Amino acid sequence: GIRDAQESRELGDVYKRQLYVEYALREKGSEIWEPLTGNREPLETGEYFKSSINNPKIWDVEHPFCYELAVTLKKDQEILQREVQTVGFRTLDFSPETGFSLNGRKLKLNGVCEHHDLGCLGAAYHSQAMRRKMEILKKMGVNAIRTAHNMPAQDLMELTDEMGILVVSEAFDCWESPKNPYDYARFFPQWYQKDVESWIRRDRNHPSLITVSYTHLRAHETPE
Repeated sequence: GIRDAQESRELGDVYKRQLYVEYALREKGSEIWEPLTGNREPLETGEYFKSSINNPKIWDVEHPFCYELAVTLKKDQEILQREVQTVGFRTLDFSPETGFSLNGRKLKLNGVCEHHDLGCLGAAYHSQAMRRKMEILKKMGVNAIRTAHNMPAQDLMELTDEMGILVVSEAFDCWESPKNPYDYARFFPQWYQKDVESWIRRDRNHPSLITVSYTHLRAHETPE
């Protein structure tokens, strides 16, 4: 039993050494990937990778320049999984004295509350219809939206990255007190933590995201 356990650990160590993660970056729309090099620190469930990018093009509401980051998990030379996501380079600052700043420039948020629906088209997400809505809002002078009152579709975050629209991403309407018999309150106690974790991990690298909101009308909750 002891020998079997030792052999199992040794095989596990060999398997771990065979796994390797590669990182690459490219300008969105380009076909040329640039491999990234940097420092790697092992974590319990993966690794922490830190790399420097020389003179990146900056993402801004006026010039929303996007990159794509590819993360590839390999075992030896076999690709096990590859994820590509939109990223961008910008700085954010919230100050009680100066308000909100983007890339060191004070910026007034001309925002609207973007409910998760498309008018007469209904609540099912449609990329072209949402793009049309975002184009109309931009012509009105809008540079920011608050999503309401559900975690936004992934494609919406891609659109806001591309179009230079800042996002306050909202997760829930109410928590455990329903507005109708069939809303998310039925699942909140069992699912809110997993759903929030998934939502944050999915959207945290989008350059258009500036902050998150965990609820809309928490005040409607019945006190215990």
